[in-house]
Amino acid sequence: MSETKVNTEGLRMQYPFLEKIWAHYDEFNQAVEHSDPHKYYYHAICEQVMKKVQNNEKWNNDICIKLIRNLRNFPSIRNTDKYNSERCNNLNSWLYYITKNYDVHQNSIMKIFDVYKDKMEIVGHGTPYCSKYLYKDIYKNSDEIIKLINLKEYENDILSILMNNNHNNHRLCLKFIFECANKYKKMNKIYCTNQTINSSEKSYICSELLKFMRLFTSYISTKEELIEKLPSLDAEESEKFPICSSDTGKKGVKLEKKQNYITVEFINLVLLEKL
Repeated sequence: MSETKVNTEGLRMQYPFLEKIWAHYDEFNQAVEHSDPHKYYYHAICEQVMKKVQNNEKWNNDICIKLIRNLRNFPSIRNTDKYNSERCNNLNSWLYYITKNYDVHQNSIMKIFDVYKDKMEIVGHGTPYCSKYLYKDIYKNSDEIIKLINLKEYENDILSILMNNNHNNHRLCLKFIFECANKYKKMNKIYCTNQTINSSEKSYICSELLKFMRLFTSYISTKEELIEKLPSLDAEESEKFPICSSDTGKKGVKLEKKQNYITVEFINLVLLEKL
């Protein structure tokens, strides 16, 4: 069977402004080299995991070895600049796409994390920087949640592009904002309209939606240059992204026309009074 990996070509074409994520995916995709001094350690952990999972096919073991390699938390290579929450988020989203594309049961993934975490604590390395699978039990909405998390994680990069009308990825970035806003409205209506959150899935989804809402309303949409370009989170229906770049900021155009119309009417009234 071919090596398990996430194909980043399509993702790069659709969302080129998230290159930092796709670069991480490419790193996570890499096969474990024979020269890797820790490869026997990866294999030893995965042998234990494979005894506990129902499906121990080669590709399941391949996923395990890659995940352990990417989780690495050894004293000799501890680097908080590299092994941080950003990497953990991207590793989890990469892992979600792997499980989705290769139909891997999430229990297998949970066992990998559990065995790895236990091993780290036994040998005195402490809790790993990335100790759990974030998308457990929310796989129905993970694609949407990942988009919102990506926006939050790279908010400064995205805002910088949005503020620059001449940037090559300006409209693609703006389209991404529309996608996120529409996903937010749809999921918020389904999961978070009731006062009581009665499941861990709903609780996690609503928490991420709240983070997006706060980011959008208190940061992104406060920029004067963007106000007329952005969708509204209060609108009931989904808003379509303008096909033509000339349609971007159409709210401002309509307002300007209305103001011009009022000004002309006022001038006409003044002229009539003088007659």
